Amino acid sequence: MHKINSKPLLNDNVDVTKPVRMCCVCRRRHNKPDLIRLVTCALNFSDDNTEQKGVALKIDEKGNLGGRGAYICKNIDCINLAQQKRALNRAFKCNITNLDDIIDDLTQITIEP
Repeated sequence: MHKINSKPLLNDNVDVTKPVRMCCVCRRRHNKPDLIRLVTCALNFSDDNTEQKGVALKIDEKGNLGGRGAYICKNIDCINLAQQKRALNRAFKCNITNLDDIIDDLTQITIEP
């Protein structure tokens, strides 16, 4: 039987002397500045006398917002795959209310492969 290597893959241009983070979609490791950080923020809102609670995502441009965070590549393929696989819901372990808006914002930031 062959052993499956469960270690996340390092990208070729990763400098291990700097902070390294893993993309929650492709599971590859990149240097921290090469990734986009997303953070959860709780929402409490009421519509027609019914109080609803949810979780929304926010893009953390400076990397200093508090809360649970996840990283995603600045790659359009990774963004599309995140939407198809619902990888952000899995990374944050909850249903995200503004997922479509975040995907649109991320596609504006990303680069083509």
